[in-house]
Amino acid sequence: MTTVAQVLTAPTRGAVAVVRVTGPRAMDVVESAFRPAFVRSLRESGTDRPRVGRFGEAQGDEVVVIPIGSPPSTVEIHGHGGSAAVHSILKVLASLGVDTGGADTNGEAPPGWSDRARQMLPFAPTLRVAEILLEQQAGALEREWGQIVALSAVDPESARKRFAALRARSSYGLKLIDGWKVALAGRPNVGKSSLFNGLAGFTRAVVSEVAGTTRDVLALRTALDGWPIEFLDMAGLRESRD
Repeated sequence: MTTVAQVLTAPTRGAVAVVRVTGPRAMDVVESAFRPAFVRSLRESGTDRPRVGRFGEAQGDEVVVIPIGSPPSTVEIHGHGGSAAVHSILKVLASLGVDTGGADTNGEAPPGWSDRARQMLPFAPTLRVAEILLEQQAGALEREWGQIVALSAVDPESARKRFAALRARSSYGLKLIDGWKVALAGRPNVGKSSLFNGLAGFTRAVVSEVAGTTRDVLALRTALDGWPIEFLDMAGLRESRD
């Protein structure tokens, strides 16, 4: 069984980042690079207890290490949330033979939609979007593409149809975070603001029989069936002498 390292926290600015090391060598690997501040060794301190120290070569980074389980087959390393600190930890683990999942220990993330999905996940506006991004993070797009390539060798026509279906879904993937923008436009006093309030579920726009009540664009972020949408209530379209 391979010992692997995973970054549990999002690749965004944060105070703390968490790297989890799992596998038969997890405890040995982490202990070889960890210098605890108040105990002689990590193993002597017991499991499920946080220990403060430094991780890495020379001075190393200040971290909190928590062995989990008995015997511990999982060790969590809690360190500074910056990307440089995370990649420093991954670099040390990689040098000790830990599988870092293809992460570039020089500071760059590996290419591919799965990594892009991991970066987008913290900004998911709805549960549905988060579920899609989790599937993509797990390699759904790469697997689908691999199956299309394999199918093209034995049934090119079916492969083309499958690729067309995949391409048709790309419009959804491009809108996962920002969502769709829908403008409610038309002549004055045709019910744009009333429809806008109905979609909002509360009085977001002033509704009046007086033409021209809506002068500025009003925006409303919401979701329909889990898809993020921003509705825009526009001023009535009419000719003006000024």
